[in-house]
Parts: sequence; structure tokens; C-alpha cells
Amino acid sequence: MPTVVVSAADLFINALYGWGPTTCLNARIHFLNYEPSESGRETLRQADEDLHRRYSQRVSTFLDSIISSTTQHVISTNKHGIALHSLFDIENVENQLHYHLRAVNSFSTHSSLQDFLSLYFQAMSSLALMRNSYEDSIKWLLYMYSYDQTRVASIEDESSRAIHDADFYSIGKPLKYNKFAYVADLIETHQLHRLLIDPSSFMKNITFIDFPLVLSEPLHALICLLGLDRSGDFLTENCTGVSTHKSSTIGMPIDEVADKLKPTPKILCWFLNLMLYRKPEYYIAFTNTSIPPSSIVELHRCHFELLVEFTDTQSQNVNKRKDIPRYDDVHLETPLLYLVKVRPI
Repeated sequence: MPTVVVSAADLFINALYGWGPTTCLNARIHFLNYEPSESGRETLRQADEDLHRRYSQRVSTFLDSIISSTTQHVISTNKHGIALHSLFDIENVENQLHYHLRAVNSFSTHSSLQDFLSLYFQAMSSLALMRNSYEDSIKWLLYMYSYDQTRVASIEDESSRAIHDADFYSIGKPLKYNKFAYVADLIETHQLHRLLIDPSSFMKNITFIDFPLVLSEPLHALICLLGLDRSGDFLTENCTGVSTHKSSTIGMPIDEVADKLKPTPKILCWFLNLMLYRKPEYYIAFTNTSIPPSSIVELHRCHFELLVEFTDTQSQNVNKRKDIPRYDDVHLETPLLYLVKVRPI
């Protein structure tokens, strides 16, 4: 998306938050406090200014005092006279966005429709957040990358580079600024993990969009939204052991997550590497049994096959067989070597 389009979209989304409910502004500031980057600080400064402007305005108090003499209060205020509700009609803005989407969809080029879809999904997510519809807010953002072929290819390329790099899975690395990082906090705070595993209702809100889908699994869309680093932290925190009763399992069982990632083998291999290094208690080092569950054994086999499959395209020494050191002399351990050591296949 061109820089000017991105800037215009950001201004529009910031305006929605600036004139929306103050509860959303406070939540936005709370999430941005965890973003130490320069871009994050600039967005935080803007949100602080918007909130201060809302705290300073007194139009609602003036209107409320006039209306209260003849009818009930139509604007909700607190004792300081601060409007807590949105200063615009949320439903009307949603209808306008739907109207413009249909108009753009009917005569625009592929690229311009892609740009508008990105803005449309971000705006619908923000408006859903203002309604306290957290699940819908997350869905709208996941839809955004369900249509973005370029982003999907970029994530697959990044995961391909990470497959044989053990350092990629170390904990505590600095993270790049991502304006959608708060989505992970929303999922954890409101326990919406099953939304990523059970996609049965994922696409119900966008049946009217005449545009080819790239992804149909919400988990893939989340990885595209957050990036590999943040997705890795999220999955590390929220993945659990294998599922026994899928309908009642809380959290994100490793075997179910792996099953959702099967259509993208490189991302699946990245995920299994992540579990190998960061969640050994659920993947290789079982404390209460010497025999791992059958589903984990199958994952080990799949993991090994994927690492071998992608070795030929990743290894720098593939054409220098004579220079390969003896196994005992290898000091730089790769995920493939580590898996074979801890779990002989």
C-alpha cells in the first residue's frame, strides 16, 4: 500500500478513536504503553492529546443541561461533564462504510480495492471495539489479511529463513512496532483463543464481499497480522498440551494448532521449532510419562520430515559435502540436530 494511502488510513482510524467513546481511548493508551518504539510513542502521544481534548470539551455538558429540562439525558456524562459515549453515530458510520465498499467493489481496480479493504476492515474493527464486541473486532482485523496474498507470501519467506536458525527462537528479543499488537492482549484478556482454532463462524460477516480469499483459517491470518516474532510470543504463552476433548478444551492445544497450519508447511515447521525450543514440557520433555501421546509422536515425525525437506534449500553447504564436519564436532546446533538428539525418530 502506498505511503500516502497508509497515512490517510491512519488519520481516519485515529479520528474514529478520537471522537469515539473515551473508554476506547483509555484502552488504546493502555495498549500503546507497551510499545517502546518511536512509531508507538508518536501514536501514544496522539492518543493522549485526543483524550485530553475530550476531557477538556464541555459541549456535551451544555447540551445536556438544556435537554434535561424537557426530556431524559441523551448524552451519558460523569460528574466532571465528560462525554463517555461516542460523539458520532456508530451505526451510521458502519452503513456509510458498507455503501462505499459496494461502490468501490463495483468499479475499482484490484489494487485500489485492496487498499480500501484494508481501511474498511480496520475501521469496522475499531467500531466493533467501541461497541465492546471484542470478538467481532478481532475478526475484522483477521479478515484484512485473509485477502492479502503479498503478506502471506512475505510471512512464508520469513518462516523459511527461520527454519534452520536456532537463534530465531530465543526469548527476549526486541520487537518491531506493530500497531495491531494489542490484538494478542484482547484475545488473552477476553479468552477468545477458540476463535483461532474453531473457524466455523469466521467468515460469516463478509459473505457480501466479491473478492478472492487467500486464507480461510483465522490462525494464519493472526500470524500475518502480528508477524512471526509476536506470534511466536503469543503461541508460546497460550499453547497447551494435546487435546483430549476438543469441544471442552480451554486454550490452544499443540496438535490442534499444528493441524490448522498444515496448509502452509513452512509456517508449520516454524511453529514446531517454536514448541521444540520454548515449550519442551508439552513437546519433548514429558514429566509424567515416558511415552508421549500418539498425536505428539506423529508431530515429531512430521517435524523431522519437514526439516529434512527444507534442508536442501536452506543449507549453505549443500554443494560442499566434503566440508561437512563430523557430528560430534558440530558446535552450531540447528533445530534438525536438536530434534534428533532429544527425540530419535
